[in-house]
Amino acid sequence: AKQFWPAVQESVLRTDDETVHHLFLNKNFPPNAWSGARKKLGEYCKSTNRPLILYAIVPNSPGGKRNAFNLVDLGVCLSSVQSREAHPNLGKDSPVTASVAATFYNFYNFRGGREEFVKSLNIDLTENIIYVDWIKPDAYWNVPKELREKMQELLERMGTARSRAKSSSLPIVRRKGAPPPLRSSPQDSSLASSRIASHSANRDSSANIQFAQESQQEANRPIQMQRNHDAHQQESVTLTHQDRHSGSGQQGEGEAC
Repeated sequence: AKQFWPAVQESVLRTDDETVHHLFLNKNFPPNAWSGARKKLGEYCKSTNRPLILYAIVPNSPGGKRNAFNLVDLGVCLSSVQSREAHPNLGKDSPVTASVAATFYNFYNFRGGREEFVKSLNIDLTENIIYVDWIKPDAYWNVPKELREKMQELLERMGTARSRAKSSSLPIVRRKGAPPPLRSSPQDSSLASSRIASHSANRDSSANIQFAQESQQEANRPIQMQRNHDAHQQESVTLTHQDRHSGSGQQGEGEAC
């Protein structure tokens, strides 16, 4: 983000002979980023008296009961991330690919599923939506049952981990009249905390590495699906100039998850 938004602002503020007519933002825009992105782009355009027309490029998906996307989408994303070569942050050598993919998937949790996601997108970002196929539609129904089960297991593990982290951060409330807790020296507390943190980190890291390896093996099975290389699972934002037709842009590419 530190390099991304300054580069976007520079592109919008270019001189007349270098005017950008269409700007494709190669970045993930989950729902929690919609309002901030729209505000920034609005400020950039206002400073140059340029109109702002946003387009969201959304992958087609049957979705889930409480998510805008399907467990198959999560599986394909995870497979793509775990096969990336020499990625600076998140590639096949990273031990946190599974947790990161699950986190991004959970950003799209909506009680009303896909329908509520689209309504929220219309209200919070833009009504101009371009739907694209990124995997074969029949792949959602032809994948092995084990893939869905593995992705569901991943989400459950992440949910359990978040619940434990939240519980550990809650303050301890003593009942009235209860004896005060035993006091310990700062050195003892620091040592105990270090041991607990070290044990927890080793356990979580081992579990994540094991799950990432299992997910990679599962994703490598022939599941009869094919990505459409013309689109990836993400939202993109298109900025058009007032003297160009608002729907004449080309689709940009971005990273999945």
